[in-house]
Amino acid sequence: MSDQDKTKEELLRELAELRRQVADTTDIHDQKCAEEARAKERQSLWNMLQASDHERQIISYEIHDGLAQYLAAAGMQFQAYEFLKENLPVEAKKAYEAAVELVRQAHAESRRLINEVRPPVIDEIGLETAISHLVHEQRKLGGPKIKFDSDVQLNRLPPILENALYRITQEALSNACKHSESRKVLVTLTQEGQNIRLEVRDWGIGFDAEAVKKGHFGLEGIRQRVRLLGGRLTIDSKPDSGTMIQAIVPIMEKLTED
Repeated sequence: MSDQDKTKEELLRELAELRRQVADTTDIHDQKCAEEARAKERQSLWNMLQASDHERQIISYEIHDGLAQYLAAAGMQFQAYEFLKENLPVEAKKAYEAAVELVRQAHAESRRLINEVRPPVIDEIGLETAISHLVHEQRKLGGPKIKFDSDVQLNRLPPILENALYRITQEALSNACKHSESRKVLVTLTQEGQNIRLEVRDWGIGFDAEAVKKGHFGLEGIRQRVRLLGGRLTIDSKPDSGTMIQAIVPIMEKLTED
């Protein structure tokens, strides 16, 4: 074998080794990227579970401190009525009326809790009118002037989308009214092709979005809802510059109108 042939073989071996090293480097890079993606997804799921568990804890506390207390007190009043009705009918009547009033309060509290989980108003009148109702209820509490603008062509959206957008609006609007110190808040719901854009904007004190990125269950709940819907979330806020929360989500399916 000539020296020239040996040189060619050596070059071919070196080239093959170089290709193998490049392939190994690419594989390592791909594995690292895949591991980072899995870690990011696990963190997102963990955040979602934390936010969900936080919501369940709040509901549990409210049932314990509200609904359960009303029912327990009503039960005690009904027991008092049974004990007093033979010998002290006037006092028994008072106990009975107190028990009935407590049952009414328990019923009102149960409806409020149901509204927190899945507002019946959405099923009854749809998202657009439900948000309008939400804005109306928030206005009654005082605070900033709230305006709601809507331009949606579809009468109804998929239920999971309606519920998520309602909850996002509820959280963002509540934050703006409680914390922004703004004199006005604008809520906008717009259909853009096969996407829905929801925007809640105020002109208040703003905040550092990065500083509250972790541990703020309200904002985290908004993030996870938008992510699960395959949408995009923008939180634009700086101290003394107001806040804009914008969610753009796809209309996953069109509903056939009756």
